[in-house]
Amino acid sequence: MDNIDYVLLVFLIILNGNLVYLWFFALAGFFYKKPKSINFDKQHRFLILIPAFKSDKVLLNTVHIALKQEYPKEYFHIMVGADELQENTITKLENCGVEVVRIPQGINKKGFALQQMLSIKNDYDYAVVLDVDNIIEVDFLKRVNQYINPDKAQVFQTHRKALNTDTPLALLDALSEEVNNHIFRKGHRAVGLPSALIGSGMVLPFHLFKNWSNNLNTVVEDKELELIIIEQKIGIEYLCDINVLDEKTRDVEGLARQRQRWVSGQFLVFKLFFAQSIKYLFKGNFAYFEKVLQSALLPRILVPAGFSFLVLVSLLFHLTIFLLSLKSLFLSILLFAVLCPPYLRKRFNKDIIKILPKLVWIYVLNMFKLNK
Repeated sequence: MDNIDYVLLVFLIILNGNLVYLWFFALAGFFYKKPKSINFDKQHRFLILIPAFKSDKVLLNTVHIALKQEYPKEYFHIMVGADELQENTITKLENCGVEVVRIPQGINKKGFALQQMLSIKNDYDYAVVLDVDNIIEVDFLKRVNQYINPDKAQVFQTHRKALNTDTPLALLDALSEEVNNHIFRKGHRAVGLPSALIGSGMVLPFHLFKNWSNNLNTVVEDKELELIIIEQKIGIEYLCDINVLDEKTRDVEGLARQRQRWVSGQFLVFKLFFAQSIKYLFKGNFAYFEKVLQSALLPRILVPAGFSFLVLVSLLFHLTIFLLSLKSLFLSILLFAVLCPPYLRKRFNKDIIKILPKLVWIYVLNMFKLNK
C-alpha cells in the first residue's frame, strides 16, 4: 500500500467508527420503553425560562401560547431574559403578566442569561427551559408533572419536534432532529445511559439547576449541563410523547451559522473534558466518558458524504477500499432511511437531493472554522 492508500484507510476507519456507534444506538432505540407516569397528587410549581436574544418577532407568539397552559395559574410563572430586546416588546410582555429580566449586554451567552434569571427566584420546584421559537402544547406542564417523583431529583428532556417542514432545508433539519432523538435519547435510555439534552424543552429541579447554572461557562451550555448532571449521577429521562415544537431553519446562511456554532462547541467540549472523562471512566462513571465521546463524533450528514467521497477516490487507487466504502455508504444511507419518521418520509422529493451537496459543503467548510 502506498501513502494514498494509507490515508484512505484511515478515513475509512474513522467513518466506520462513527457508523458503528450510530448503528448500535439506533438499533437499541427500537427497544426503548417510555417511562411510566407516576401520577402523584402533588402539583409542582414550574418556572418557565425563555432566554431571548434579539428575537422580538417570534417571542411574543411563543409567550402567548405558553400562557395558555391547562395548569393552575398559581403553579407556573413565565420569565423572559431580555438580551437586546426592543422596549416595545418588553412592555408587551409585562402587560401579559410575564416577568422580564434585563440581561447585561455584550456577553450573549444563554448560560449567563439563565444564571441571571434563576438568581432572583427561589420558590419553585422545577424549571422549564424553552427557546424563543418553541411552541409547547397546552397540557405540557400537566403531563410533565405526572412523571415527577417528589422523593428524588430528576431531569427530563421532552421530545423536540419540527414546527415547520415547508422548505427542503427545514425538512432535512427536521430529519436530523428525529435521527438524533432516536439515537441519543431513545437509544441511550434503552441501554441505561442518560438521555442527551438539547438545550430547550428541558425540565430540571429548580434549586439544583440554580446551582448548576453558576458553572455554565461555554457557548454549549446544554452539553456542559449534561456533564454536571451526569457527574452527580442524576438520571436524565426522555419523555418521547411530550412535544415541544421547534421552528426549523429555512435559509442556508442561517443554518451555516447555527451549525458552525454547534460543531465548534462540540469539539470545544471534547477538548476541555476528555482528559477528565478518562478519570471518571476509571472511577466507574462510564456515562460521563461516553457523553464526552459523543462530542468527538462527526456531524451525521458527513458520514454518508465521507463514504461517497471515498467511493469516488478509492475507485482510482484501491479496489478493496472501494468495495468497503461502497458497503458502508449503503449502511449509512439505510440508517437515515430506517430512522426517518413516516410523517417526514412522505414529504421527501427531488428538491432534497438538489440541496444536499450545498449542505455537505457548508459542513465541510465549518470543520475548518472551528476556532472562529
